[in-house]
Amino acid sequence: MKRFLTFVVLVSAVLTSPINSDSATIDIISQVYSGHILYYEELGGEFNTGFWSETSSTGISEPLGHGGAYADIGGSTISMIAWTAPFVEDASVYAEVLFRSIGGSNIKIDIADGYSSGLAYGETILMDYTTNETLFQLIVYNAGYEIYQAFPGLISDGFYWWSDKNFVPPPVFSGLIPVDPSHYYVLRTSVLVTSFEEAWASVNMSVVPEPLTILLLGLGLLGLAGLRKIVQNRR
Repeated sequence: MKRFLTFVVLVSAVLTSPINSDSATIDIISQVYSGHILYYEELGGEFNTGFWSETSSTGISEPLGHGGAYADIGGSTISMIAWTAPFVEDASVYAEVLFRSIGGSNIKIDIADGYSSGLAYGETILMDYTTNETLFQLIVYNAGYEIYQAFPGLISDGFYWWSDKNFVPPPVFSGLIPVDPSHYYVLRTSVLVTSFEEAWASVNMSVVPEPLTILLLGLGLLGLAGLRKIVQNRR
């Protein structure tokens, strides 16, 4: 019995050591940020037309603050946003990150949020790039939200609407989505604006460590408890 418990402890320690709370990381394959904005700015009492277009791998921002997109990536998390300001006549802005999960079997959508005025459109989407399957999608348009998820549990699919006079913010979207560490995934936020509207879309995402860690840790603790009991009984 003692040999068995010792074996359990040693195996648990070995298997658990490379998989801990800090070992789940995101392997970034590529990043693309792109924006095209037609806007009006007031100069000397007159409104002049301006056009801005940029594509980058590090994030973008229109010099006068009419829109932009960027992602903050660190360790196991990605925070991303795309936005436009008012007085934008026509715009298309997006941020996109291609990645894969290292040491994690779940992706946690901490927050997916956005705003749309009138006909403006915003979207946050998580896709399995390997299978081309949509895992989570939040669409913001016509002063409302529409949610789709391949794996229920974050919130019910459907459309949520509010009015300017009685603003009711949508619920916070939070939950786990199972992923395959051998697959590649795309996280994307985008906004599309016409006719002097504004919109923004954002998401906070993190990779969750393998649940095997907790199982093996528990097994190791049970083994240690068993050894302690044997020692006490022999005394």
